Parts: sequence; structure tokens; C-alpha cells
Amino acid sequence: MGLIYYPYFQFRGKKSNEFNLRLRNELEFVIPETSLEFVEVDGRSSDIIFDKGKYNDIEKVFPVRVYKEKDRTIAMQLREIAAWLYLDKVYSPLIFSEDNEYYYQALGYSEISAKDKKRDWLDIDFIFKCQPFVFRQDGDEEREIKNNGVIINPEAFESLPVITF
Repeated sequence: MGLIYYPYFQFRGKKSNEFNLRLRNELEFVIPETSLEFVEVDGRSSDIIFDKGKYNDIEKVFPVRVYKEKDRTIAMQLREIAAWLYLDKVYSPLIFSEDNEYYYQALGYSEISAKDKKRDWLDIDFIFKCQPFVFRQDGDEEREIKNNGVIINPEAFESLPVITF
């Protein structure tokens, strides 16, 4: 089945469509939650808010349909997909093809299950734990800054550069 023209996600150097996966139309976009602590005080009508100065990690879910490959079972394909997504326990870039100027730092970690309703395809959701922000692809490029040079962050969120000498 030719899936090369469909949207995909890329993780650990491979694209989901290389595994006969097609993204379903149920992709959710997630904004990270601010890490706050709320303390209730007797005699006070509202909670006291303590800002922990960070954002919580998010879960990014990719709903996909796995299409059966010729001369292979869905179970065989799922074992290969699980090895790709879940064996390494380090954050790696996760790119969505329709927003490919950015990437998440992600880790495949969650249990997955799906009911085998058809023999030629299977709907399943792959869940990634992601750091709370997306990163710009061009943000990884090294730039030489001369004395009194200026670095401009084109994004709305505060970001600090990595400086080396």
C-alpha cells in the first residue's frame, strides 16, 4: 500500500509510513499545564497559588491504522513497531510531517492495546511522553555571534541559547 503521500510522524530516524501506518483523523494538539500548587487556607475565600516555575510534561497520542503487509501478520508488524518505538529509554526527536518546522523531545513508554476487529488492518494509538515544549528545527543550528551581536527569539515563549566558546 502506498502511504508515502499521507501525513506521518518521524521518530528515531524512521517514518511511520515505512511501517504501513497511516495517521487517523483524530490527532489532538496539547498545550502543557503550568505546574502550580494550590493551598487551601481556613478563613480565606480563595486558594494561595505557588508557581513551581515549570511546565508539566505532556502525552502526545498518534492514532494510527496499521495495514497488514503481504506475507506478514499484524502481530509480526506490531513487534517490529514496538522495537522501533519502545526499546530505547531516552528522549528522541518526534516530528509530525504537517508541522515539520518543530519537533518534540519524546519517549515511547506507554502500554498499548487494540482489538483485532479486521484481519487486514488494526486501529491503535501510540502514546509518547514529551517534554512540555516543541523545539524549532532551525534552533539546533550553530550560529556565530560577534561581539555586541544580538540573538532574537522568534517565538512567544522564553528560551535561552546554548553558548559555547
